[in-house]
Amino acid sequence: MTITNLEDKNDKLNREIHLKADRHYKDVNELIEAKDKAQKNNNAILKTDLTNMDFRLQDNMDQRFREIQTSISRETANLKSTFAKMVADLEKAQKFLQENFFDKSTQIKNMTAIYLAKAEDQLDQMKTEIKEMHVVTDRCEALFLNPEKVIEAKLFAIQQESKEAELIREG
Repeated sequence: MTITNLEDKNDKLNREIHLKADRHYKDVNELIEAKDKAQKNNNAILKTDLTNMDFRLQDNMDQRFREIQTSISRETANLKSTFAKMVADLEKAQKFLQENFFDKSTQIKNMTAIYLAKAEDQLDQMKTEIKEMHVVTDRCEALFLNPEKVIEAKLFAIQQESKEAELIREG
């Protein structure tokens, strides 16, 4: 083979290589563009999915928040009801205790008044008995300690009687 043949074959091979390289370059560019397009498409789908998920998550959170608010409202109503019942029970117990206390204190006052009245009666009776005892003791004392006074009193009484008798005789 000659050099020209070889050069021709070389040129032919170079053209084929360039053609194949150009085809491969185009194929690679097409693949890159397809990949970019697919990636953009995937990104758009992902963005849509994320947006949908965000909306669903917001809806879920809003629903859960409403459920929590409802639950809190229900529990608050239950607590208010329980508190109102406890207040009513306490007021009822207070009223009962107050009435019971009033009744018992009135009963104690009455018992005390009766006791003090009896004690006062007994005291008055004792005072009377003591006065009577003083009178008796004073008489006994007068008889035993001052017999002269008794004799003088009797003598005076006799003298008075005799003066009256004389006045009647003279009279």
